[in-house]
Amino acid sequence: MLELDGKTKDAIDDRQWEVVGNRERDTLLHLSDLHFGTDHGFLAPGTRAPLGDLRRGLAEAILESLIKKDMSERIACIVITGDFTTRGDWSDKTIDAIVAELSKLTAGLKLQNHSIVAIPGNHDILRYPAGSPVDATAAMVDHLKDYEHETGFRRMMFKLTGRDINKPLHWVTTVHLKPAAVQLCALNSCTVVACGWTEYGYVGAGGIQILEKLRKSNILRPTYRLMALHHHLVPVARLDAPNADGVSLTLDAIELMDAADRAGVRIALHGHQHLPRVAHYRKQPNADETPANYGGLVISSVGSAGVMSSRRLSSVQNSYSLLSFSDHSVDLSTWELYADGTPGRNLLRTTLDISPLRG
Repeated sequence: MLELDGKTKDAIDDRQWEVVGNRERDTLLHLSDLHFGTDHGFLAPGTRAPLGDLRRGLAEAILESLIKKDMSERIACIVITGDFTTRGDWSDKTIDAIVAELSKLTAGLKLQNHSIVAIPGNHDILRYPAGSPVDATAAMVDHLKDYEHETGFRRMMFKLTGRDINKPLHWVTTVHLKPAAVQLCALNSCTVVACGWTEYGYVGAGGIQILEKLRKSNILRPTYRLMALHHHLVPVARLDAPNADGVSLTLDAIELMDAADRAGVRIALHGHQHLPRVAHYRKQPNADETPANYGGLVISSVGSAGVMSSRRLSSVQNSYSLLSFSDHSVDLSTWELYADGTPGRNLLRTTLDISPLRG
């Protein structure tokens, strides 16, 4: 059982504000869906490739790609939006593999591990045992009593970044960059609700509360506001049909996007369906609302950095994204990533007309 200092998991307190960054750098690296374990498509950490297998480790492939783009010394923070593992495999072997590979990545980028913002995905927080009959209400009550479903992810975060396992999974990290600050609101979209489906995303009241606290926070230097979660906020697949697992959109997506918009968040990052996409969302203000409060969101789905080919569409490659910040706009680019080191194509390169908030 995880002790949360006598407070509820979603309590809003000082444990939800963290600071990282490098004032000589200007870029965030966005990864998602690494799927270490049985679904990992890169060479497993600590193993030697058999003759004829040209795969590299995930960290080596990312580093080589960034070095070729002259971006490796511009990265200040790595945002990973969930599915570190596969089907809740939190064995010591898998945790050690995740820590070893991501430590190799941070070392290559000359960063500390606490520069990783790690957000859980549906494979990381095993809400109900796979293949077993689900008494959803009973499962919800049991989980909320002991937080057992979050233990593996929290253990991994502690070993990887040193983050206290008792800290809430909704929080804000301030990333100090050379041209501006970035306030990144990390949201746990795997909050348990009474539902037999396990693929859906749901953030809940705690996420709305932290976004509201972000809205009211002081701005001390030019600041961009982003939010990141695992599940998608708008459809990214050509057909997002219900199946035995239900749907996989974030159930409270509209409430989250409107709350983020009011808080000055202009970019939302996510993963989940292994498809890179960019969408725009903007609320039509009600008659009694101020239109200036709603500037709209750019929603960037990064695709999967590490999942094996059988878990992707045949036309879709592994990918990662870069967000580079200036004092007046944000450059967003998404790149293919190949396990054998083949140079990946540029899938997207655009300048977002988004300016930082100023105090």
